[in-house]
Amino acid sequence: MNRRNRLEGVNDVLGNLNEEIQGIENRSMKGLMKAGLRIQRESQKLAPVLTGNLKASAYTRRAGEFVRLDTPSSSKAAPKPSGTVPPKRVEIGFTAAYAAAVHENLESRHENGQAKYLETALRENKFKIVNDVRENADVGA
Repeated sequence: MNRRNRLEGVNDVLGNLNEEIQGIENRSMKGLMKAGLRIQRESQKLAPVLTGNLKASAYTRRAGEFVRLDTPSSSKAAPKPSGTVPPKRVEIGFTAAYAAAVHENLESRHENGQAKYLETALRENKFKIVNDVRENADVGA
């Protein structure tokens, strides 16, 4: 099962945000990246920290772009996603292998940080996210 499919609640939040953003004509990558970086920054503040690896593994990028991560030669490369990627989309996530498990574990107690760190960042910043996109929409494009 894909890790992204195991994150509960995030799809509902993203669906609502996407509806709002779809209504903004001529949205720009600048606005979407600004919103994505806001979500990344806020989720990093909420992510549990033991060694700092989880927090440091956060990323924001245009959807469909792939970055080369330095990995040990013994590890297998992640498969490339199939299908086409619609234009003007960003992806926010964490590359740490245990990121999804930590995100979803509501039973675990952390000295700092919390579960649902990405979902909470989305929920608590939804109006700011829409404004980031709206304020950076391409005019007359």
